Amino acid sequence: MFNHLKNGGKCAVVVSEGFLTWDSEPAKEMRKIILEEANLKAIISLPQGLFVSKGGQGAKTSILYFEKSEPTKNVWFYKITNDGYSMGVNRNEIAGCQIPEALELFTKYVKHGKIPPKTKNSFVIPADWIKQIDPRLKERIIIETTAQQKEKFSEKRKKEIGKFDDKLKKGEITKKEHEQKCWQFDNIVENSIQNEITKLIEKAHSYSFNLQNYRNSLSDDQIKKWKDSLSGIKTKNSNNIDTRYQELLKADSKTTLQILASFNTESALEMDIAREYLSKLEKKDESMRELEEILRENNKYPLVPLNDLLMLNENKIKPKKYKDEQFVILGVSNTGGVFVNEKKNGSEIDQSYFVVENNQFCYNPYRINVGSVGLNNFENNNRQIISGAYVIFGVKENEIDPRYLLALLKTESFNKYVNEQATGGVRMNFKFEYLQNWQIPLPPLEIQLEIVEKIERQKAIIEGAEKILGNWKANIDFTNYSKMVLKELCVKITQGPNPKYDKIEDDGYKVLKTKDLYSDVIHYENSDNISKKVYLENKNSELQDKDILIAIVGQGSIGKVNVFYNDGKNKFIFTRALGLIRADESKIIPEFIKSYLLLNEGQKYIEDGIRGTSGQLVLKTSYLKNLAFPLPPIEIQKQIVAKLDKEMEALENVRELKNQAENRINKILQEVWDE
Repeated sequence: MFNHLKNGGKCAVVVSEGFLTWDSEPAKEMRKIILEEANLKAIISLPQGLFVSKGGQGAKTSILYFEKSEPTKNVWFYKITNDGYSMGVNRNEIAGCQIPEALELFTKYVKHGKIPPKTKNSFVIPADWIKQIDPRLKERIIIETTAQQKEKFSEKRKKEIGKFDDKLKKGEITKKEHEQKCWQFDNIVENSIQNEITKLIEKAHSYSFNLQNYRNSLSDDQIKKWKDSLSGIKTKNSNNIDTRYQELLKADSKTTLQILASFNTESALEMDIAREYLSKLEKKDESMRELEEILRENNKYPLVPLNDLLMLNENKIKPKKYKDEQFVILGVSNTGGVFVNEKKNGSEIDQSYFVVENNQFCYNPYRINVGSVGLNNFENNNRQIISGAYVIFGVKENEIDPRYLLALLKTESFNKYVNEQATGGVRMNFKFEYLQNWQIPLPPLEIQLEIVEKIERQKAIIEGAEKILGNWKANIDFTNYSKMVLKELCVKITQGPNPKYDKIEDDGYKVLKTKDLYSDVIHYENSDNISKKVYLENKNSELQDKDILIAIVGQGSIGKVNVFYNDGKNKFIFTRALGLIRADESKIIPEFIKSYLLLNEGQKYIEDGIRGTSGQLVLKTSYLKNLAFPLPPIEIQKQIVAKLDKEMEALENVRELKNQAENRINKILQEVWDE
């Protein structure tokens, strides 16, 4: 399209919004051409769902408008969130269409090269901001590339300089010629390094057309405070952000304030540099501390209450009126979210139910504090209904992606808010109005989609890991071996005491608790120190090398088991939350007991023996004593342990993969909250 334009020719094109940020070299090169060989006058963001594919919602798009003339100076951005129609396949006319305003601003201002007024949906970004690169990234490229290239050439330099040294010793070259040859080689290396740096810096330029990333999110109040704090300070002007950044790194207090006074409060990059610099500065005067506090007030994205984004579903029906119609009855769990509970004909259902649409949320107002909230992604042909005890709501999908909101509803921040609202109540009842008042960080819709995609990738890893862990079963046949109950194979099976102690400095005596019992090893170094007096009072519970410890008290931890290996430095006792199994090693090796207890058969026996209420679950050691153990010969036990150790190591790697994915999700959401 660009090549077909004459000089002065104009082009308006609808592109997939991905084109604005694609990292491929051809996409970056095309964006650079549009900036430098044309005048990119406007980028108009269109709402998600404007184009609909057979599979549902189509790609999010934008309109680029450019003229093949002088290079771009400024780019006008307008975000249309309402094109006059509802989203989805069946688009109905709605009020609030923004297209007339966009057209008016374009024809009155942008078309004539004028700057239109700034609004929530309309602003202008200088082309220089798009073309520049973060000086911090440039500095990192320079440092890392220089180090890598010098290391790359170090061996070659040693050989070449060695040759010159030999020639000098043999009198084949003079000292001056030796120095010149060394200089020439070092100059070639230096030029090679500079060429590589230039190439990598150019490659790092994204020429991103996602203009919202260039605009700072400081509030008007913050900008006013920033300017007031720096009023009267003479600015140290330089158009080049690279120069100002380098000066900032070497500046004294007075010069620092002059450089900061020159920073543009509209620029996300410049204010982010200021924020990072002030946060890392060790010595700062009162003025700098004040500036740092002003920037700290800012969230990465604006905080908005959910009030204007949610739509309560009050569509309740009596299925019995539709006796021949089949209904899909939904439920919500705190682990799997919305699920299909059962299917029934209307004639079988007496109560009133809510009708639940696709992409609507359901939550139990009495159990939301344990995560009983989910998003309905089912598209059943039958009517989907849920108990009238639930709260059902949808979202304005042209402003917030439901999957993004679901991710926020699963965070600790939301759970904390829920519990704050419930404080003082006899029974939890999280009303819809509480949810409406909750404030969330609201990035642009395209950023929400990026966040969701990142989270979905990590969820896929977690689901894959859970399938592996859930389906794993040791392929070991014990049917040919006789069995003996555990008490006949051990010299001691007992529960620990309940020692009273204060944590003290290391005195060579320690106590192990459930928290120290990990799936891979016992974390001895994290265990509490106790006094010799407490140790002597509980000497009967002193641990010996190769004792087996198993968690027998507590929610979610019963069944954790491992072998204790004495570190030779400390004497250990253990608490009542743990059970001790001391093997008769002439009959059975401790590691085999541990391995069997971790197998499905062992875990099933443990689960069947747990007693008590949810507040205090217990596995009695008297129950453990009667566990029937298969008893292969000692050599076979060792082979089984070795085989299981390999498999358990592989499973541990899968668990670690799952943990890393969960941590990445937490990190993604922490960045959203700017924590």
